[in-house]
Amino acid sequence: MMPGTSVSGEVMLNYGPWPWKMCRRVCRQYLDCLAFKTTCEEVPTTKKTPTSAIWAHGHLNWCDGHWQHVVFSDESIFLLYRQDGRVRVRRQSHEALLDECVLPRVLAGGRVTIWGVFHSRGKSELDVLDRNMDQYQYIRDLETKTFPFAKIDFQANCVFQDKNVQDMDWPAMSPDLNPIENLWLKISHGLNKMDNPPTSVSELAQAVVDIWRDIPD
Repeated sequence: MMPGTSVSGEVMLNYGPWPWKMCRRVCRQYLDCLAFKTTCEEVPTTKKTPTSAIWAHGHLNWCDGHWQHVVFSDESIFLLYRQDGRVRVRRQSHEALLDECVLPRVLAGGRVTIWGVFHSRGKSELDVLDRNMDQYQYIRDLETKTFPFAKIDFQANCVFQDKNVQDMDWPAMSPDLNPIENLWLKISHGLNKMDNPPTSVSELAQAVVDIWRDIPD
């Protein structure tokens, strides 16, 4: 990201002084610096930061053979009408109400909460939850979805983040450590590429499940 003063300096450095004044917006357009929403990340607490670091260092020397027996799971939420909060459009001052410059907004949008599991040999069926994830739903998903799926391939020879399959310590609030985040990203990309995006929660749920199934094992 480049602030306006840096953009102006970049133009001066590469192209020399200009005979007229340029505003920051012109500089950004000239350098093809488009507006993007900044990437957000969670600010770790002082207690959590060393925990994640200790966990990472403790598994630094794990080889592929170790990770092949680890079962990863997580939940994710997908919104029916996805907006990043700031949608930018380049237009003339009189074009504000053109269709291509107007963003439809539904005040009462919907969302789908899902639970998925995967390991080195494949992935589970995606579970679409009818309620927010809490401790009771979490236990039910472990008992009815996760452990039966893991034992099909591994029997007792597997490691799960959370239970007596063989328990793996897992630092709280560390999504960057869980590779299932890459699968959620594939689902998001698949939804964004749909020619006819979902218009209802049921369509969204079916689209998410279909994209998940199409991800190669």
